[in-house]
Amino acid sequence: MRFSFLLPGGGANKGESRRKAAMRELKEGTGLKTLKSAYLFPHKGRLHRTFNGKGHFRDYHKVFLITVNGSPKPQREVKRIAYFKNGSGLKLSYSTKEIIDRFLAMKGEGFKAVICKKCGGSTFKPSRKIANALECDHCGELYVKS
Repeated sequence: MRFSFLLPGGGANKGESRRKAAMRELKEGTGLKTLKSAYLFPHKGRLHRTFNGKGHFRDYHKVFLITVNGSPKPQREVKRIAYFKNGSGLKLSYSTKEIIDRFLAMKGEGFKAVICKKCGGSTFKPSRKIANALECDHCGELYVKS
């Protein structure tokens, strides 16, 4: 059975900053203690159906680069921990892949990050409608390759 790997994260508690929430979630899931953190960018997730199927929701992320001390060990709901490496074959959630791709683009590795002007999405696929065009995975907006 293959699992989808996710970046550590979760919601903020009432009155808790997003930075503090990210550091808490990392510690709760891996046992790692934060030494320092830096805000990187916002990420707009995909549109999902609610669990009862009667509506939709979208996650809005704040992405932080966190420097830690220690060795990660699965805690609470975390079953496995793996390190991402391009070509490793790890199955990633859509948002995790989008966030990693954007981070690598910021570092000058991988492909240049492109953001959809219509919805803010950051993943694209070849268009089936128009040759030499890309289609936003989120909203379907078409972009012609130049």
